[in-house]
Parts: sequence; structure tokens; C-alpha cells
Amino acid sequence: MEIPTTLLYTKTHEWTKRETDEIIVGITAHAQEELRDVVFVELPKPGRTVKPGEPAAVIEMAQHFAAKRKKLGRSLLLIAFSGEEMGLLGSAHWVRNPTIPLKRVVAMINLDMVGRLRNDTLSVIGAGSSPAWQGILDEANGAHGFKLKTGGSSGFGGSDQQSFYARGIPVLFFFTGVHPDYHRPSDTWEKVNAPGQEKLVRFAAEVVRRICWLKPRPAFARAKDVEPAAGPALRVYLGTIPDYAEEAEGVLLQGVREGSPAEQGGLRAGDIIVEFDGKSVRNVQEYTAVIGAAKANVPVRITVLRNRERVTLTVTPAARRN
Repeated sequence: MEIPTTLLYTKTHEWTKRETDEIIVGITAHAQEELRDVVFVELPKPGRTVKPGEPAAVIEMAQHFAAKRKKLGRSLLLIAFSGEEMGLLGSAHWVRNPTIPLKRVVAMINLDMVGRLRNDTLSVIGAGSSPAWQGILDEANGAHGFKLKTGGSSGFGGSDQQSFYARGIPVLFFFTGVHPDYHRPSDTWEKVNAPGQEKLVRFAAEVVRRICWLKPRPAFARAKDVEPAAGPALRVYLGTIPDYAEEAEGVLLQGVREGSPAEQGGLRAGDIIVEFDGKSVRNVQEYTAVIGAAKANVPVRITVLRNRERVTLTVTPAARRN
């Protein structure tokens, strides 16, 4: 049975395959001016080398799988999202307005900051989002020899896979790590490790191939997460994941981190926070301010809109790690 690979990045398109077909939102990357209606890669500007590398990886993956379309057990949808650094705008919009039913999406594979491979060390975030992932990663890595870092077992983490993980979809996010030139003028094109990126893309393609033939479809799992270290202003940790792309009176939650004070207190995805410890919350800025005034281990009452009804919950913020 032939199931063709699909590369879609258009304003409008037709989906012609059978309604029962299972889809992998196969290889996604975030892009800004490098991708619009026509896919192209420009010579990177200083401070921007990570950007063209991701769309290039998607294009290479599309070419690779298009030549093997008769050998795929599932369909692939390849996407480049924009607005990632502004709050996952593109991916958050897609999961709210999917071009295919979300129930048909079996996995999401994300490539973000993949151009600076060092010492063959590759971070894989989301390895705990399905019990099938660790075995697939280990088997696929046999021919590549990466030093895989899978400590980030949860699918939460500041890139586009988070939008899918919050909807109960298994994810894997490949990442070569932050480097000293990140978002600096010193991040110039000649520092990109092109052979390393090629090796990474080949490895990711092998992971996708194995997922294509995995039966039954990979199960979703909510992984135990660890609270992040303290930022410059906030002293306490709640574990809420705001949806920065949504315009709402209040703060819409895309999800909550596993085992966090927010989850333990009953907050959940889809809640809109409108009040925090007696103070009105109209936007993310006000939410950040009230969290900054909270004290660790002192319970606060949080009022949310849930299915258009006001619900008040008690949450006990935790102290952030130093």
C-alpha cells in the first residue's frame, strides 16, 4: 500500500488521503523570514545561523522521504512554524486549528538549534513522552554513535514540541545545545557544524522511519518533570505553561508541568487564570507580577475560568532552586 510523503507549507491546501490514515507531524522547525509561501534558505546574518539550518533540515528530510514514499508505513506532514521565540505562536495556532484531525497525529518530531553539534553530544527532550521512545532512540543510534542526553524526559520546554505535548501527543525534540554565541553578533555562518548537522538529520530520519512502522501507535505518557532554576526575578515556582499566542482576558494555560504545585493544586490545560491571591490578572505581565510577590510554601488562592465557570483553587508555590 503506497502512503505518500507530504510536504505542506502553503496558505491553503487540500488533504486528499483516507480519513483513517495515521500521521506523523514528522519534522518541524521554526522559521521567521526564511520561510513564507516559498521555501528558501538565505545566507545567514550574524546572530542568526540557527535559523536557516532548521528549514534546510526539513527540506533534506522531505527529499529523503519523498524518495522512499513507497516504504513508509505512515504519512508525514512536514511543517516550519514561525513565531517560536515570541511564544510558540505558529505551533500553538496549528494545534488549535489543525489541518488534519489531531487524533490522527501519532507523534511530533522537532528540530531546533541543530547546527552546533559538539563532541557528538545530542540532547533529546521528550524521551519520556512515550514508553516506546527510549528503545527506538537506542536502536537508531547504533549506527551513529551519539552521546544521547535524554534527561529532559518531559515534552515541555521552550520549543514547538511543547504545543503538541500539551495536547497529549508524544514528542521528540532534537537539540545540540546552547552555545556562547547564541543570539549574539558572533554567531556567524562559518561556526555551523555542517557535517554534524548532516549526521543529526540522518539519525532523526532513522527515528522517524522506525516510528512509521511502529505497531501499535506510540502511547502517550506524562513524564515526571523537574522545576526549572530560578530566573532573575521570580523566587517561587508554580509550573504553569501560559499560552502566549492566545488573546484572552486573563492568562490561558497551555498546560501544567508534571508533579508541579500547579498540577497538585488542580490547575490544568485550558484554564484561564483571572485572579491570583485576590489580585486581578488580565494578562501575562500582571500574572508575572503577582507570582513575583508570592512566597514559597505559603498557599495562594487562584481563580480560573473553566468551561466558562469561575473555579477557585488553592495552590502552594514552591521555592525555586538556586
